[in-house]
Amino acid sequence: MNFKKLLKTCVAGLSLFVMVGSASAAITSDINVYGASAQFIMWRDNAAAYMTSQGCTGAQSAQLGSGTPWRADGRNAITRATCGGVTRYFRTTAKASYDGILAIQGNTTHPNRVIDSGCTAFERKMINPATCDWGTGQCTGSTACAPVTVGASDVPVECFEQVSNGNLQGPLGGAWTARNFVNNPITWSGAAPCKPLIVPFAFFVNNSVHKTGATISNITKDNAELIFNGQVYDWSDIVDVDGTSFDALPIQVCLRHAGSGTHASIDGYLTNALINTQDNSGPYNFYHNDGSSDELRCVNGSGSWTGTGAIGYADADQTLGTTYASTTRIALNGVTPSANTIQNGTYNFYGLQQIYGVTASDPLCTFASNPANITNPLWVAACKMEFMRSGACDAFPLQWVGASCP
Repeated sequence: MNFKKLLKTCVAGLSLFVMVGSASAAITSDINVYGASAQFIMWRDNAAAYMTSQGCTGAQSAQLGSGTPWRADGRNAITRATCGGVTRYFRTTAKASYDGILAIQGNTTHPNRVIDSGCTAFERKMINPATCDWGTGQCTGSTACAPVTVGASDVPVECFEQVSNGNLQGPLGGAWTARNFVNNPITWSGAAPCKPLIVPFAFFVNNSVHKTGATISNITKDNAELIFNGQVYDWSDIVDVDGTSFDALPIQVCLRHAGSGTHASIDGYLTNALINTQDNSGPYNFYHNDGSSDELRCVNGSGSWTGTGAIGYADADQTLGTTYASTTRIALNGVTPSANTIQNGTYNFYGLQQIYGVTASDPLCTFASNPANITNPLWVAACKMEFMRSGACDAFPLQWVGASCP
């Protein structure tokens, strides 16, 4: 068997972190997290708790509304607090794992780097706090250049070895985007990144995908390999674990673009090579999407795109609600993602969080690494894993390591 590369990210209303203790104000400058879209919810929901744990007071959070600019749609948040008598900000902006690393490096040569107008190579457009109404928690679409201080990635740099070609936002269009991390690899020569948490991923389907008339609730690894390799074109071509065929319906395949840590993770989890080029000639179609929200709109449907027959993958902590009302998160091999099933080795579709630009001794790293701070039922501190993969990017085999938390 050929095994490839892998690895990684809170349900709205639940905090991933709990405030533990307090310190004199250790936050002496703004914290600007940029990169993995699968980690956006986690950073957004826990910035206030972290700042408070560091001795800051009066923490308030806000977020850009949906709409334009495109990166404001579920991808920009900000928290402010008073730290040592000075107002500090904790910004969170999501794109994809690879560009968080490029921004930390100030890379000026990689062909897929984001170039935000007016920003230096070390900066990306983030929320301008002057545009925020802290009473309502809403900010306008105005953003400003800010230095990236935390490069959030779902995988180590060596796991980016994928290729994708297609519209930026899949069935919703956008510029044709070609990313090739085989010919254009990402390297890292700085200090070892912080690796605090396991990021759970899951498969999601449009509610139109049925077995005996009801939305399916499970997918097997073998069937996922057939779908995301482009070997089957109709749901009736595959059967569930109980031997029952799915109801007939053309498959719409929703993938992430290369450079996504989620995409690198599924590449490592599945044995077969992933589809790398868009084909929307129908009735079955293959699409690539830029961020988690784009991916879920591909599965759910948006505007004239109905999402009928669609399947995709994203961070398991996504809150579907009314935003993605036509989407269901499904089990994998009959197992639902949870902290327990991940740490005991029965659920193996996840990534290992990499925080570039932040070392193991940094307060942000020690805070996130402490199991006492983790309450979300989908997340696991890396030190609590009982089984781990044998390599950083290999999904298999699993090896018993035993929990090794301090």
